[in-house]
Amino acid sequence: MGSCLSSRSCSSDRDKPTAKVILLDGRLEEFRYPVRVSYVLQSFDNDKTYFICNSDDMVFDGVVSSLAADEELHPGKLYFALPLCRLDRPLRAQEMAALAVRASSALKKCSGWRGSRRRVVFPLDSLGDEEQKCREDLVGRSGGGVGEGDKDEIVGRRRRRRGEGRFTAELSTIPE
Repeated sequence: MGSCLSSRSCSSDRDKPTAKVILLDGRLEEFRYPVRVSYVLQSFDNDKTYFICNSDDMVFDGVVSSLAADEELHPGKLYFALPLCRLDRPLRAQEMAALAVRASSALKKCSGWRGSRRRVVFPLDSLGDEEQKCREDLVGRSGGGVGEGDKDEIVGRRRRRRGEGRFTAELSTIPE
């Protein structure tokens, strides 16, 4: 008498998928409601220097294209806010890796994960001034560093490549 069991689950707004936008400084903005690209761009100080692209459309050595201003961001999808200098240019492996690191870091911060932060070094070849500035925006703001990873270090009587003999595996998952 009075016993009842319900199999219906209660769903809150927190369980609903959100459209996620990764900003240049590594912050994550989530939108739980339908929002247009133009609205997201207006939230920046200078909305004329950025564009929004869908992470699903990004491939190695593929051209990065912008979403139209009147297009809506879809829940459950990941988007990037990139500088205009990246528009309609091929995306190199180092830049793709920097974006992946930035997205992973932002998602971990959002989910409350508190792990140790690991530095990432991306080698760069000689570039033009505009391309170098754009690349520094992509790589530098992702938490990674633009550095010299191929230097030798003298240990005792022999030379040792930097990182040799000090490898520590750090694996993590990227939630989808």
